[in-house]
Amino acid sequence: MVFETAFALKRGVLLTRVHTLGKDSAKFAGRVTGGSGAFSGATGTMRGHSVTRDDTVFTIQYQLP
Repeated sequence: MVFETAFALKRGVLLTRVHTLGKDSAKFAGRVTGGSGAFSGATGTMRGHSVTRDDTVFTIQYQLP
């Protein structure tokens, strides 16, 4: 399963595209695909996992041009 996500932050929006890892739909990995404002042109990686049915933890590492 693939998700395209947008994180609205104080300085702009960070865009990502992530997918589930293997058959474990509770773990995610993907890439930072860009953004707006201060995040325009951002690249990087994103990982995450479900903590509970309603909560997910993400780690986003990005670089700016």
